[in-house]
Amino acid sequence: QQGLDYQCNLPVSMDATCSGLQVLSILMRDEHTARKVNVLPSELPQDIYSSVASKVKEEVERQARDGSQEANRWLRFGITRKIVKRNVMTYVYSLKPYGARQQIFDEYKSIIEFDPDKKVLADDGFSDCRWLAKIVWEKMEQEIDLEAQLMNWFQDCSKLFAKANLKMKWTTPMGFPVEMDYRYDVPFRVKTAIAGSLVYTTYRREINKKDARRYSSSCSPNIVHSLDGAINQAVALYCKNDEQPIENLLMVHDSFATTPNRIDQLNVIIRKAVIDLFKDDYLEVLYKDWEAQLPSKFKSRLTKPPAKGNLDINEIANSKYFFS
Repeated sequence: QQGLDYQCNLPVSMDATCSGLQVLSILMRDEHTARKVNVLPSELPQDIYSSVASKVKEEVERQARDGSQEANRWLRFGITRKIVKRNVMTYVYSLKPYGARQQIFDEYKSIIEFDPDKKVLADDGFSDCRWLAKIVWEKMEQEIDLEAQLMNWFQDCSKLFAKANLKMKWTTPMGFPVEMDYRYDVPFRVKTAIAGSLVYTTYRREINKKDARRYSSSCSPNIVHSLDGAINQAVALYCKNDEQPIENLLMVHDSFATTPNRIDQLNVIIRKAVIDLFKDDYLEVLYKDWEAQLPSKFKSRLTKPPAKGNLDINEIANSKYFFS
């Protein structure tokens, strides 16, 4: 319509497929999950949310045949990728079973708000959502078994640092130093005067004691986010230093964008950056780094990373849906 000479400056974006799972599957060299999140090449784009939903539906159908009323109500409602998506997406960010239950309940409420005919669960739906959440959690952990093991390892390591009362430190593949430091806080009362009246108010202040619970819940998401940041850094530098530099680059977390005439070039750069960042065993780097940080009495309690799969990281270069 505008003619062949028209210059388009609108950005074209490419998004990751569940970036947290992509990163963990690469670290674990896990072919199974990597294929489900488009790290490895495939004829058609893969969708791990639909895969989990399918397995959940199979289990619900099995329980319905055994006479479960909850199962029958859920089959009437429908088990879709939308119901499980938030659970799968946030699992790598230390989602807990109670959080998964609440997410499913929130999704159910949002659906029936716009479609009252879908209100088929018992009472307000909370009990049935709790029932389904257990199945989703089980199937989700089966689907991403190696990544679940890796997250448990991160959490076990973080607990050692909390017990040693130390900051937990690591360095991303880009050389960026990260420190994690969560401390317990305690309440204290302050006496003051406001408008001539004596007032007591309560504040909280940190003490020099690490918060083991927050270390455990935050370790995995903090590591994943730091590696997301490393990918962003690498892509930006590769774009700048390429033989044909890409000057127009937008990025938001796990989404990159540039002008249409450079999108194929950006595709290649993203894949090259990720391969170069993670071609070495980053988990072994973390293990040695943390072992060096811990006092002698804690070193023996630091376990090796879980056994990895056989993913060939160079195959990322051939995956057209890795970022798409």
